[in-house]
Parts: sequence; C-alpha cells; structure tokens
Amino acid sequence: MPKIDWNALVDFIGYGPNGPIELLFLGLEERADEGERNLAARASFRHVEDLRFAHEHVLASAGCYNPFAESHKNPVQQWNTAARFALALAGSAFWDEHNAWSSYWRNELGRSHGTTFLMECFPYPRRGRSTRLPGAPELTTDEMWLRRLALLRQFVQRNPVQFVVAYGILTKSKAADIFSIDPKAWHSVPGLNKPVDIATNGNTCVAHVGFFGQGLFANRDIPAIVRAMQDVAAEKR
Repeated sequence: MPKIDWNALVDFIGYGPNGPIELLFLGLEERADEGERNLAARASFRHVEDLRFAHEHVLASAGCYNPFAESHKNPVQQWNTAARFALALAGSAFWDEHNAWSSYWRNELGRSHGTTFLMECFPYPRRGRSTRLPGAPELTTDEMWLRRLALLRQFVQRNPVQFVVAYGILTKSKAADIFSIDPKAWHSVPGLNKPVDIATNGNTCVAHVGFFGQGLFANRDIPAIVRAMQDVAAEKR
C-alpha cells in the first residue's frame, strides 16, 4: 500500500494559474476512484497544479487513469461543462460545438498559463461517505472545512477572481464562506431550465448552479447564466 501524505493532500488548492483568475469552478470534493494509489500520487502535487501536466505526468506515471490519453473521448463530464462555460464567457459562438469544447478542456482548462481554475472544497471524499480511506485524518467534516477554508480564502485573496461557478447543492454555502458573500445578496436568475442563484462581493461574481451531471444542470442555460453574471459584474463597476 503506498504511503499517503495527508497533509499535502489537504493543502492542495487546485488546477490553474497562480495569479489572476477570470473563471473559477468550485466543486464539493475530489473523488478517489483508484483509492490509495491515486491519493498518494496527488499528494505529490504542488499547491497549484496544471491540469494536463498533473494527469499526463504525475498521475499517469503512478499508473493512475489519465483522461487526456482518451484522444477520442470526453470522460469527465464536469470538465466538458466547464469548457462550455469558459467558451461562452469568451464570447464564442461555438461554445456548444463538440470540437470546440473538447479541444478547450484538453488544452486550456485549468492550465497554469490560462485564465480558468478548478477548485474543490474537500481534497478527498468526506468522512462517512461510501469511499473508505484508511489512515485519513480523524477530522469531522466541519473541522476539515475550517482548515480548507483558511487555505482557499487566502488563495483567492492573493489571486483576484472575476467569476465563479459553484456547482452542486452544498457548494453555495462554501462559496459564500470563501468569498465572504452576505446570504441576503443571492438572487435567482429568471427564465432558466434549472435554478441558478447569483451574488457578488467586491469584484467577484458567483453563480451557484446544479451539479454538472445527473440531470441537475442544463447546458442550454449556460449563455444566459454568463450574460447574467456579466450584467451583475458590470453594475458593480
């Protein structure tokens, strides 16, 4: 069984630039499908990693699954949706075309030279979930979140974020914690297929949407969500 540096895992921030961020995606937790081997490899990541480099070199070298090796497939639904968001925000008329978003996640999403960032509230499945993680720190979910919150908040204070898409039910309160959003600041976006709430604090605009998958989010809403975020951001200037 590989040795896992749990502290290094907890200290991992995410994938993308270590600098100003145009669009940050906030998910709830990293998966651990390959168990200890995957976790041990991810523990060797730098605090901020390049998505493609991390998977093609660090994880693949450890014998872990590498989605980038699937040249004709798009196996990570969350990345596919994030790529569509990024293209729509950039004003691309081809945001929903397969070749466009497939190329984007492979070459631009979460890259150290880019403008998008992938962040998870928790670096591995929370205690009490179905995934067993022998040796994981004996921390409650609340205790783990307080530790993570300090790291994530410090990162976004150091690296300005313009837009945030927090996906999944529980990420709304986490995004509010990270970006210091007043609970009363949220307002719903009308006329969409699935519920979306938006709030701002300073120069950061956050959209809370359903999970990217399981029928909880509608890709066809993306252009309207992007316009709503841009309109709200413009009002704050």
